[in-house]
Amino acid sequence: MEFKNKMYLDWITYPIPRFQLLFSKLFISTIIMSAICMMQLIVLSVFYFIIDGNIANILRLTASYIILHVIVVTIITFVFAAIIQLTKNIVASISIGIGVSLLSMILMAAPFSFLIPTAFGYRLGLLVIDSGYYYEGGLAATITGIGLLFLINATMLTINLRLIYQKKL
Repeated sequence: MEFKNKMYLDWITYPIPRFQLLFSKLFISTIIMSAICMMQLIVLSVFYFIIDGNIANILRLTASYIILHVIVVTIITFVFAAIIQLTKNIVASISIGIGVSLLSMILMAAPFSFLIPTAFGYRLGLLVIDSGYYYEGGLAATITGIGLLFLINATMLTINLRLIYQKKL
């Protein structure tokens, strides 16, 4: 949207360092996604409490959901900030997001899904609920998944910073 109405060009020309503007946008998008997650978690917890009533199960569910949320939101925020800057097209970024979601859902049960950060977040969250849903040889998969998550986030952050400094004013 910002590319169509030229608002991106407006905010990139403010007398504020570009990295601060980028981080403020990333921070706000993370806050919005976290607020949505918290609302979903509250609704889920209320319904689960009505059905089960076991506080220990609700706490495990909450921990699982937060683990999933932290991993998925961090990876999605950095990756899609770069995709939006590269494509300058919201439809393309939404289509890629649907593709990533579909790929994650299809491959989340695969023994190599720790290589897909969104699927890894789901399986790591399930570890809190039932370790039977986690990977065989869990430590290697955990280290690889977390390492890949940090590597992808660092790479996407670097790409985002390079992209905002390449913009011609």
